[in-house]
Amino acid sequence: MKKILLILILISSLFANSMDEAAKLFEAKEYTKAIELFQQNKNSPVSQYYLGKAYLYGFGVNIDKNKAFRYAQKSAKINYPAGINLLGVLYDYGDGVTKDIHKAMVYYEKASKLGNTKAMLNLAESYMNVDDIQKSIFWTKKAYDAGSVRAMKILGNLYASNEIKQYKKGIKYYKEYLKQKDAQDIGYVYLRLGGAYKDFQDYNNAYKYYVKSANKGSSDAILSIIYFDKKEIIDKDEYVFWMKEGVKANLKMAYDAYLSYLYENYASDEDKINFLEQAYYKNGQLSMGCNLASHYFSNVNFTSIDKEKAYTISNEIINKYPASKELISCYNTLSHLYVQGTYVSQDYNKAIDTLKQSYKVCKNYYKDDVAESIADIYLENLHDYNNAQKWYEKAYELSGNKSFLTKVEKYKNLLPIFRSKKSDAAKQKIFPIINNFSNKNQSVTALESKNYYFIATDQKSIKIYDKRTLSLKKELSGWIGN
Repeated sequence: MKKILLILILISSLFANSMDEAAKLFEAKEYTKAIELFQQNKNSPVSQYYLGKAYLYGFGVNIDKNKAFRYAQKSAKINYPAGINLLGVLYDYGDGVTKDIHKAMVYYEKASKLGNTKAMLNLAESYMNVDDIQKSIFWTKKAYDAGSVRAMKILGNLYASNEIKQYKKGIKYYKEYLKQKDAQDIGYVYLRLGGAYKDFQDYNNAYKYYVKSANKGSSDAILSIIYFDKKEIIDKDEYVFWMKEGVKANLKMAYDAYLSYLYENYASDEDKINFLEQAYYKNGQLSMGCNLASHYFSNVNFTSIDKEKAYTISNEIINKYPASKELISCYNTLSHLYVQGTYVSQDYNKAIDTLKQSYKVCKNYYKDDVAESIADIYLENLHDYNNAQKWYEKAYELSGNKSFLTKVEKYKNLLPIFRSKKSDAAKQKIFPIINNFSNKNQSVTALESKNYYFIATDQKSIKIYDKRTLSLKKELSGWIGN
């Protein structure tokens, strides 16, 4: 009897060693060797768990989610915690079985009560997904108390979130996590620490951790520095350095910031054009190409205006990428060219069609501006009041700005008489013929707006005078027929 017992103990020991060896091989990603050992012991809940995991993710075998479910189910029936958790994952994502979040949470909780920390964190995430933050914290803390390093990072995320806003606690857990030997995603944790300090209004530490994260290669950290709330604490040269790093990383928002910096600091036209050309032609930044076209169309110094280049670049980009949401500046440049009739023939309808295409594809927060631009052309250039009103109403619906609703009426009220439908004879009666405009008393019968008098002369022109200073502002000729 003793010999039989010893043999059983020896077999059990050998089996346990075999399972330990197979598990180590699996975790070391030597899947083929591990699976051979597990398949030799298919009745073991440990083997069943690992085989289920292998078939779920394709570790050493072809993915077969139905087999993954069958193995997980077998392991769970023998109450193996990891197998129960895996079964919960399969129900959670609908892999090899119909998706059922409730069943997933039942299995997660069962595995959690058996001490499985992965199940605790899965259960915590499930509660977070249904907005039960307190239960999410409860199960994450359970995992933390059971020694889960990953739980430290998750507690940091939870406490530093916009929902909870307990930034000090979040910072504490992040820093504890960073001390662990097996801590991962260090750059991400630095970024989160920076965000927590920023929300806590400790801007010096926020900047410190953003820099640490950026040095780990985090693009989000670079952008957090570039768009930092308190730029005054950042040395100017450092700030320029990080903008350039963002450009090197080909981050669109970094290009936007650096271009603004060039304009704000009165960089030369040559520097601005070189930057925009490299951004567009070399790095494929479409919005920078549109900014290049806009620069050639109109710039402060007027030294590099080139309407042909403005048209060519904006038209080329729009034709190549008609569905892009980043091209609002290209559409604006093209429409302005058609309105002005510079380089291309003046064509208000083409200008409107260009802007309508922009309206279709641009980001929602630009749509009210585009709608206003369309309405302006209908109003001021085509005098199509119905379409102008229609597009101003769209601008109002998008922005909530009530002033759009009265723009057409106000414009019509300010119209000088030569735009009215009155006959030339009627116009002559309204405007007195004045050869010498020298004092305000002579202007009482003239057409007037809020700020100006419109005076007809015997030279068949209209002189516009400022009501406050009585100074001549402009003379319009050729409006009265013979």
